[in-house]
Amino acid sequence: MFRKNNSIICAAIVLLFLWGCKQQAPGTKDIVVAEAAGKQLYKSDIIHNPIGYADTTDSIEFVNEFIINWIKNQLLVAEAEARLSNEKRDIERELEKYRQELLIHKYRNIRIGQDSNNEISNAELEKFYSENMHLFKLDRSIVRITYMIFPTELELPANFKEKIKGASPDELAGIEDFIYSFATKYDHFDNNWLYLENFLQSINYQSPIAGQTIKENDIIEFISENNHHFIVVNNYIAAGNTAPFDFVAPRIRNLILNRKKLDFLREIKDSLYNNALKYNKFRVFNQ
Repeated sequence: MFRKNNSIICAAIVLLFLWGCKQQAPGTKDIVVAEAAGKQLYKSDIIHNPIGYADTTDSIEFVNEFIINWIKNQLLVAEAEARLSNEKRDIERELEKYRQELLIHKYRNIRIGQDSNNEISNAELEKFYSENMHLFKLDRSIVRITYMIFPTELELPANFKEKIKGASPDELAGIEDFIYSFATKYDHFDNNWLYLENFLQSINYQSPIAGQTIKENDIIEFISENNHHFIVVNNYIAAGNTAPFDFVAPRIRNLILNRKKLDFLREIKDSLYNNALKYNKFRVFNQ
C-alpha cells in the first residue's frame, strides 16, 4: 500500500514538474520540485542532469526515480550528520583541506602557464645529468638495433649475416637494395635506445635471453611461422650501468620542469605573504 501511495505521490510531483509548476525559489525564476531534510531540489537540477530519455514515458520514469533518489540521499545525509556529530567536524576539515588544495592546484597551473619559463636549454639538461648521474642507473638492458624480417623461403645472399653484423648505414648500402626489395620489415627505430626485454616481447620472441651474454654487433636470429627475423644489436648497455644522456633527456626535462614549478609556487606564496605582511592583511594571536 505504501509503495502504491509513494508512486502516486511521485507521479503527481513529476507531472507538476513537467507541466511547469509555479512554486519558485525566493528571488529566482527556478522551480522547487521537492524538499527534504531542509534542502530543496530545483527544476534546473533535473534539467541539467546529463542522462537523456527517449519519450515522455521515459522522462516521467527518469524524473520520478531522480526525485526519489534525491530525497533518500538528503534523508541519509541528515541521519549521518545527526549520528556522526563528532566525525562531522573531521569530515568538514578534510573537505576544506581538499577545497584549498584543488583551488591552489588550478591557480598554480594557470599561473605557471602564464608566467613561468618552461624553456630548458640542452646545456641545462646536460649539467643536471653530469651532476646527478647516480639517479640514472638502468634497471633493464637497453639496445640500439636494426630489425629485419624476410620470408623463410627467400634465399639470402652469401655471407648475409656477416655483412649486416655491426654494419653502419653506409656499410649497409651495398645490400640495402636487396633488403628494401625483399624484407617485409626493415627498421632502425631512428637509432633510439629501446628496452631489449620490451622489444623482444613486442615481437613475440619466445626464447629466454636471461643469463645470455649480449654484446654489441650480436645478431639475434629466429624463425616464427613463415618469417625469418634478424635483430642486429648495434649498441648494448646492460642493467646496472648508467643510462646514456639521450635516453634519459626527456626524464631530466620533466624533473627540471617540476622543480621549476615548485620553485615558482614557492615564490608566489612568499610574494603573497610578504605583501600581506607589509599591508597588515593578517593577524597572528598569542596562544
